[in-house]
Amino acid sequence: MAGSTGGSGSSNPLTNPSAPKILLAKPSAGPVPGKFGHGGAEDETAAHRARLPPVGSLNLLSDSWEFHIDRFLPFLTENTDFTVVGIIGPPGVGKSTIMNELYGFDGISPGMLPPFAIQSEDTRAMARHCTVGIEPRISAERLILLDTQSYP
Repeated sequence: MAGSTGGSGSSNPLTNPSAPKILLAKPSAGPVPGKFGHGGAEDETAAHRARLPPVGSLNLLSDSWEFHIDRFLPFLTENTDFTVVGIIGPPGVGKSTIMNELYGFDGISPGMLPPFAIQSEDTRAMARHCTVGIEPRISAERLILLDTQSYP
């Protein structure tokens, strides 16, 4: 991605205007303090989200191998110029960590959860997956990231 510097800690969209703006993200458990109400780009993103249909599940491909294109297609119809990045690999190698870096998540912003869940030691010990099926995230810059369930 042009102009991106991975791992520098300067990828916070509030401090770095070139960081991706989130259009499709996991629904949060509640409001994140300071996330909305700043005006400008955040209001534009919120307005764009309001025009899109509600997303019940973000999985493009579920754990039961059901393909949910109907939930994903409206995000692709307004503009066909986009880049798709998908990462596959065994459990615990850093697929979600890489996707979070590409997405612009810096991990130092208080109250912000990563767009892609990162496997904890407890999750790994219980042999569970953080990602089930294929979970897409879309930025306003038309970067589509596909996080996948690990394979054995």
